[in-house]
Amino acid sequence: MAAPIGDDELLADIRRVHEKLGSPPSEDEYREHGKYSPSTVRSAFGKFTNGREKAGIPNPDMRGGQNKIPREDLIKEIHNVGKAVDGTPTREDLQRIGEYAEQPYRNEFGSWSEALLAAGYEYNELNRPGSHVAERISVECTVCGEERQRLKSQIAKIQNVFCSQDCLHTWRSTEFTGESHPLTERIEVECEWCGDRKKVVPAVAKTRQHHFCNYDCMGQWRSENRSGENAPAWEGGKKSTMARIG
Repeated sequence: MAAPIGDDELLADIRRVHEKLGSPPSEDEYREHGKYSPSTVRSAFGKFTNGREKAGIPNPDMRGGQNKIPREDLIKEIHNVGKAVDGTPTREDLQRIGEYAEQPYRNEFGSWSEALLAAGYEYNELNRPGSHVAERISVECTVCGEERQRLKSQIAKIQNVFCSQDCLHTWRSTEFTGESHPLTERIEVECEWCGDRKKVVPAVAKTRQHHFCNYDCMGQWRSENRSGENAPAWEGGKKSTMARIG
């Protein structure tokens, strides 16, 4: 019987994958690059995201850029892999012996071929460029105005760009408050028992058939409407979804 995997061992492996990818790993990414399985992490910590959090890995929102592997580190690793294979490194070489996965190179350079060019290598048959060359443009941080270089493809559908997590959080604290907060919208509903009105989010209003102020109102309503012949379990009676407070 195999010895159980310790929490420290799991967390260390999650950190290893995080460092390799250069970003917080998703379950699919951990399944591909991790030593264990996402289900093993879930069994140990309840949810995969819990394990990622306990490993000290930052929020996966990458727009702030603090989790990004520095450009010079990526280029340095290309040279390290090139020396190890005594030639121009390929994607397969990177996956086999490189410290990072391919995705950080795509994020920074647009493609592996463009990363090789930035590192001083010439294109060859194994690393020839595609028809599209990654284009980088200068953009200003929405909050502080500091200029940053970004891949044009990455910001094509993004309205706001941030130079750091601090600027991202500052923007959220001012934009997502009061009436501007995405969860501010409420719909008024009536308590099924006492008739008092309360406001709930639209999703709750649409999905729940009955609404109540509290458990007392729900209990009294159910004693009148879900007992005897009206009970869902009554033989020959109709089945109904359990009412919830909302």
